[in-house]
Amino acid sequence: MIVGFDRFWGKTRPNPFSPTFGGRPSELVGRDYQIEQICAGLASGPSDPKYLSILLGSRGTGKTALLNEIGELAEKNGWILVRIPSPHGGLAQLLDSAIGDAINKYENLDSASAESVSTERTLSVNLGAIKGQWSKRRTADSPTTFSTSLRNLAEIVQAAGTSALLHIDELHAIDRQEARVFFSELQYVTNVDKQPVAFLGACLPEAKTTLLADEKNTFLQRCIKYNLPALNNADALRGLRVPIHSAGGNIEIEPLKAAAQAVNGSPYRLQMIGYNAWAIAGAPETIIDMDTVNLAIAEADKQTEDNISLPSWYDLSTRDRELLQYVAESGGISSIEHLAKSYRVLPKDLSDQIRRLEVSEHIHVENGTVSLTGRTIPAELISKLANKLGTASTSNPLEPHETHRYLDPAKNPNRCNNWMPLAKAKCVLRTGHSGRCRSK
Repeated sequence: MIVGFDRFWGKTRPNPFSPTFGGRPSELVGRDYQIEQICAGLASGPSDPKYLSILLGSRGTGKTALLNEIGELAEKNGWILVRIPSPHGGLAQLLDSAIGDAINKYENLDSASAESVSTERTLSVNLGAIKGQWSKRRTADSPTTFSTSLRNLAEIVQAAGTSALLHIDELHAIDRQEARVFFSELQYVTNVDKQPVAFLGACLPEAKTTLLADEKNTFLQRCIKYNLPALNNADALRGLRVPIHSAGGNIEIEPLKAAAQAVNGSPYRLQMIGYNAWAIAGAPETIIDMDTVNLAIAEADKQTEDNISLPSWYDLSTRDRELLQYVAESGGISSIEHLAKSYRVLPKDLSDQIRRLEVSEHIHVENGTVSLTGRTIPAELISKLANKLGTASTSNPLEPHETHRYLDPAKNPNRCNNWMPLAKAKCVLRTGHSGRCRSK
């Protein structure tokens, strides 16, 4: 037997923190504004702009946890919740199955149990109007289309005297063409027919320059967007202190301050630090001290690197990795002018790349200066990843931002290869040539 392992048996030691992605924290902090605004919009009905909303945030900002929190609040108030965890292909079938699961959940309730779902219930679901309706409408030979699924859902919930909340996580993963068809149908049901079918999605901020910028998808452009900000220090203190004390544990003041500081605005890190501190200390029997917190922070650093920073690094293009590495090695801050000189281009030629990195919350831009945010990849980790894994991207080489690199002497060592933005080509002259660069 492993020495000391037997001390865990026979004891119930629930950890008050939830470090899994999407797990519901016992104390959800820093998101009161978003919850209040979205719930107010849902309560107001289809005419309220907030009836259709999207949560935007980088990895670890708690998008899924907030999505689930609002979904649970809707269910407690008598709404039918239709969940699609991830729209990876076959969205029409996923939607049809999700609606069926949601309806069946109510079909299996009797009137007494339905009324006891929550004492906060404000809407009474007419179960008689729900029972058997989905199976009746979904015969074996009926086609599975967005139009039929959404209209059937709208008719059922309206007859039941309630509303439906359709929420989709990882919205950025949706197929562009499917999204156009689906949201066109949803727009008609909700905005035109004013049916009680609300929408709440969650996606990475990069979607602002892709899916949410699609000119053929006006529905998504009209949705109210909520950017999830970093937690402030007061949020971090409360998010750590309340769960520990509520579970019968205790933490010293200085270790609590150190743990909150190490959260660095990240809900994911808050849960990881709290979870590790509780487990390492053997709480609630043992008080959480500074040594425990230091070990918890070190462990959280490793887990953040594996689960947040590495996936974010792999998502970046080669050019984006190189730019972040340059800024990191410049002390975490650099002027756009210096960046342009390093690429041998004009500052305006970096505008799209800088905007993309700013939207994805990797950098902050102010008065011509670029600084690293550290929200997903800390500055000290960027150089480590670049040296360990390299900056070469494993993404699709045919993507627009990957088709050109400003300087690639390795491929043509005897050529200048200087990138010329106007010609959209590299210089074909020999290295060290005199005069202006030429593409042919």
